[in-house]
Amino acid sequence: MDRPTDHILDVIADHLNRDGIVACADLIGAEEGNELSMSDLSAALRHHGYRGADLHDHTIETETETTTIAYDRGRFRNDRSAERAWTSLRHEAERERFERRAEDWLRRLDELKEQIGRWIADVPQVEIVDRPPVAMNEDLMCEYGIGPRSMPSFDLLVGGRRAVRFQPKGLWILGGNGRVDLITPATALILVDRSEPLSPSSLWMVYRPQDRTRGIPLDGDVFRHVVEAGDLA
Repeated sequence: MDRPTDHILDVIADHLNRDGIVACADLIGAEEGNELSMSDLSAALRHHGYRGADLHDHTIETETETTTIAYDRGRFRNDRSAERAWTSLRHEAERERFERRAEDWLRRLDELKEQIGRWIADVPQVEIVDRPPVAMNEDLMCEYGIGPRSMPSFDLLVGGRRAVRFQPKGLWILGGNGRVDLITPATALILVDRSEPLSPSSLWMVYRPQDRTRGIPLDGDVFRHVVEAGDLA
């Protein structure tokens, strides 16, 4: 593995000055003659603004992963105190990421509702009627102290009769980035966003409940057919 680039050293120096600790599994070369020692890393980082004491490395092993950290020996007494600090930092970083995902999910639901409104704008006698929001309080949110959110739900009425109910199911699902149920008088279709978490755009796929392996990309033609026929083509 090559020695860290100047850009990486700049970033690591900033993290160390702020937190006194960083993950370093990708910084220490494993090949003979190319390993970067903690003393070498400490010296290199001082040229990039690091103001702390020499670094010490410590490996943290859990049931799911192994992480090597480098920490400022002037700020942490020993491996144990550094490990506690790292665990706390990781927990807070994960909480912030899960909170961003929850807010991003609500954004994508709002955008999907707006898109549906555009798709059915030219369908005769169709109107969108809001329903009471669906509570979002999933296990990961509770675990990380993230407060409940409200997911939008609505009906599409055709001539005053419900054609499709839009009912969000949840964000954290296997194989997807959120699920919405499209409930019609004939069936209950499954709408899944196949985009990666925190992607700038969604990739909505719609499935029949009896066949969740073959999805159809959701577009205006597909959705209008669902409104008119109550099912996929």
